[in-house]
Amino acid sequence: MKQRPFMAIIICICLCLSVVHPISVPVRSGTASVGLSATLLKIPANKSKVLKMKNTSRAVTWSIQSGKHLIALKNKKKSQVTIKAKKKGTAVVKAVIRYSSRKTKTYTCKVKVTNSQWECPVCGFVNTSNYCQNCGHGRPTPSPTPWLVWPTPTPTGSAAASTSPSPTPVSPEAMTQTCIVMSVNQKFYFSVQMYANQAATSFYKNVVDRGPITYIMGPDGEDEKFGYLEIPISGALSKSYNVSAGELFLYGDSVLKLSIRDHDTGALPTRIGKVVADHVDMLEQALQQNVDGKTIVEFRQYI
Repeated sequence: MKQRPFMAIIICICLCLSVVHPISVPVRSGTASVGLSATLLKIPANKSKVLKMKNTSRAVTWSIQSGKHLIALKNKKKSQVTIKAKKKGTAVVKAVIRYSSRKTKTYTCKVKVTNSQWECPVCGFVNTSNYCQNCGHGRPTPSPTPWLVWPTPTPTGSAAASTSPSPTPVSPEAMTQTCIVMSVNQKFYFSVQMYANQAATSFYKNVVDRGPITYIMGPDGEDEKFGYLEIPISGALSKSYNVSAGELFLYGDSVLKLSIRDHDTGALPTRIGKVVADHVDMLEQALQQNVDGKTIVEFRQYI
């Protein structure tokens, strides 16, 4: 009985110590949450990125919820997929994890496809829009062939041995995918798409073989600029007297003309090329800025 006060004192001391210095008990942290590596991806056209499902060992079912014409899913795996961007727009990728026959979890990732990157042939700046953000030059149009191609007749019999075939131009109104660069006063740059005829082919080959060609072009009325070719070109006359703004054409075999705006010409022209539509609006402004009263126009192939 005499020990009771002593035990009570010890218990009181322990209680006081527990209040002053509480005993810490380690708490186990929860597991990392399951989720996609990104909920928004920006991918340039013709490029790819990998999307992953994090913190799960279960198989994931990948699919395109919207925008199937904008993206494609490649190399589908248990926990990741490769997204291939095709054209500009917004798509949604869906990932589904099945836990049981009745329980599933769905995750989505928005994919924004931007314009493909291209390097400016003039200043080397890398862009995604249709115009260079550094110098204003337009996006080059890819050329599938090194020069223009037109059909040629195949001679038979004695004609094949005695004469060589001459190229037969297709309709001068048809266009190819071949383009060259036209600069005005070394300040403005335009993409010129070539026509599918023999005159356009000869002009293009001169640019390829001889390097850049420079002309000092004078005014021919309010609608045209003109210069003289060093090497005459045989032409294929157009079907129409009307020329559009930005058209490059010939009078005869040695007078090169550049149309400033839509108008009718005095004779059937030989069409060589045309400034692409996106650049036509800048053409008249560029031709108004002369150097010492002259307009210097240079043609060259894409680099």
